[in-house]
Amino acid sequence: MGHDQTVTRRIIRNVEEERAEAKRIRETFMDRPARKVEHMGWSWPSSMREVGECVAVMYSSDKWQDIGDYADYKHVAEGPQLVCVKDGFLLDEDGEELDVCGPRVELNGNMPTSIATLAPIIGIQIRLYEPHGKGHRLPKDGSLYHVGVRRAKIGAARHPDTGEVFLCVFSKDDVAAIITGRHLDVLKDGIVG
Repeated sequence: MGHDQTVTRRIIRNVEEERAEAKRIRETFMDRPARKVEHMGWSWPSSMREVGECVAVMYSSDKWQDIGDYADYKHVAEGPQLVCVKDGFLLDEDGEELDVCGPRVELNGNMPTSIATLAPIIGIQIRLYEPHGKGHRLPKDGSLYHVGVRRAKIGAARHPDTGEVFLCVFSKDDVAAIITGRHLDVLKDGIVG
């Protein structure tokens, strides 16, 4: 190779496969065919902060119902699920940014190009890592932080590298949180794991 030639490494991904997987997740969750494709006006952030363990996800859905007849559901985590949030997502009672701790997680840009919209989200319950401790520890008293989320949705996707399903809290303009878990999945019964 000559000194003036440049070799670039390109990551080739099958966007159609990712789109088909997102559609499959949505149709499995709803137990009916997907009716539309939504385009989001956001891209994945380069990093998020891991802030604790997800205990529950609450959402409103018309799965198992007539279209438009919504019921509220609460998925209680059956195994460890970590929560990563975008800076400024968690606020205290006065609307001020909550002081949180935990490691920064680099998303490295290799995130799915398509996600399945599952339902409007009501909120999530998190056991936040204890502040000012060594490393990141969960509180021993089991205290929860309830995060009410308005005008947003819960979605799911399969990570292109790990193959694991994860959840995300998003709006048309932004992604606010990611929930991961080794046994997390989306089935006909709903969110499981």
